[in-house]
Amino acid sequence: MKIKSIVAVASLAIALPFQALASGAIAVDEEYGAVFGTASGQASKWDAGRSALAKCVDTGSHNCKVAVRYEQCGAYVASWRFSSVGTGATKAEAIKAAMKGCSECKLVVAECEGTKTNLIATSAVR
Repeated sequence: MKIKSIVAVASLAIALPFQALASGAIAVDEEYGAVFGTASGQASKWDAGRSALAKCVDTGSHNCKVAVRYEQCGAYVASWRFSSVGTGATKAEAIKAAMKGCSECKLVVAECEGTKTNLIATSAVR
C-alpha cells in the first residue's frame, strides 16, 4: 500500500510542473473592430497560436493574426490608431505591460493560462 502511495505522489510531482508549462495565445483582426480568438492549455506557444487563430477565423474574419503568445498571461490593447501587447505573471501585469506600449489604448482582451473562458468574442474598439 505504501508503494502505491509513493507512486501516486511521485506521479503528481512529475505531472504538475508540466501543466504549468502550458501555453496560451490571443489572435486578432484589427481591421474589423478587434475581432479576436483566444486559446489556453496548449502544449506549446505554436499550438496556442494556431488554436487562437482558428477561433478568430471562426468568427468569419479572414484577416486574423496572432498578436501574442504567453505562458502565464497575455493582453491585447488597441486604439483607433495603435495596438500593443503585453505578457506577465498576472493579468494585471500583462495589461500594464501592454498599456506601457500604448497609453491611449483600451483593453480589448486579457487572458491567463488555465482560465476557462477561451471564448470567441467581438468588440468594437474603433
